[in-house]
Amino acid sequence: MKCISRCAALLLVVMASVSVVYASDDKKSSTTDLQTVKEEGKQLIKNIGTAAKKIGTTVGETVNKGVKEIQGTFLNNLVGVWQFENGNALTIITINEDGSMRIEQTKKKKTEYVCEGTCVVTANKITFTPTPAKDKKSKKDWEIAYQLQNHKSEMQLTSDAIPKDENGYKFTNPTVFIKKK
Repeated sequence: MKCISRCAALLLVVMASVSVVYASDDKKSSTTDLQTVKEEGKQLIKNIGTAAKKIGTTVGETVNKGVKEIQGTFLNNLVGVWQFENGNALTIITINEDGSMRIEQTKKKKTEYVCEGTCVVTANKITFTPTPAKDKKSKKDWEIAYQLQNHKSEMQLTSDAIPKDENGYKFTNPTVFIKKK
């Protein structure tokens, strides 16, 4: 930011110099000086643009790196196997360190539904992108609101995207999953 302020101040000095040169009585000298000042002014503006672009790129890279680190922290908090039991129906969410995710629903230990994909985790939301599935229950991106509880051993989540379990339970209701691994 200091670089941009200094460059802007220098640009004002150059502009003032152009005015002084333009007001000069000596036409030959002023024309030559004016041309030199114009060329130097153009180069200065070009240099300011280059510096601003470099600053923007550096800031952008730093922000992106920070965002990835924060997302990695949120993801790491959720890595594991999470389970919700509803009578003889079981919903299992598995989240891996590489960002892959799997949702499995079983009834009487028989798998009834599986969806796999990838996830991006923020402070209170999981965005799950299923890989193309053969069934019609999968939506493009699933938004899953979550909150860790009980020293990160429980996760309360809510989502209208997760299909109801085999007993008809709808995950639009706040649902507590217990961490198993």
